[in-house]
Amino acid sequence: MTRRGAEAQTPAVVSGGYTRPVCEPDDVNRRRLLETLAALAAGTTGCTARSGGESGDETAGSPPTDAPAGTPTPPREARLRIVDRSFAAADGECAGGTDAVGEATVAFDAETVRVDGRLGTPTPCYGAALRDASLEGDTLVVAVARTSPPGEACVQCLGAVPYDATVRFAGGLPDEVTVEHDGEAVTTVRQ
Repeated sequence: MTRRGAEAQTPAVVSGGYTRPVCEPDDVNRRRLLETLAALAAGTTGCTARSGGESGDETAGSPPTDAPAGTPTPPREARLRIVDRSFAAADGECAGGTDAVGEATVAFDAETVRVDGRLGTPTPCYGAALRDASLEGDTLVVAVARTSPPGEACVQCLGAVPYDATVRFAGGLPDEVTVEHDGEAVTTVRQ
């Protein structure tokens, strides 16, 4: 064999009138890798992890899917998504000595999470707004922030602004909900 410039000729084997190139070590390794990957892909098609239950039961904790058999089910976090959110705040009021201010309660329903709370404010003239309702992994974070009061005079007492936030989901409900008031976590509830 001879080399011409930078090109090398590929060695060949003649067998029964057919000439085929001799495989280089890289070609053999690549071919083995592709054969192994194909075998692994074929061997795992249709396999799913089951936790408890009899054969044929849905995976525990997972909703049924309309995906064809053999299609891998995406992780729960990938299926879980927010489809709607609503927020309503009442007028602020003076917080009484026994009023729960800066707290929130969380309720889970079939497709929704509802948060009822009272945002503490310097005066009852402040308002409340939903700053964000988003998923962080499998945790819903509901962030409520106070809004600036109008420029008019206001009674001087610590304020409380009642609010109601509702978040509707597709693909299940989050395992945990954290409620923040002005950037500070005030409640964390696990389902």
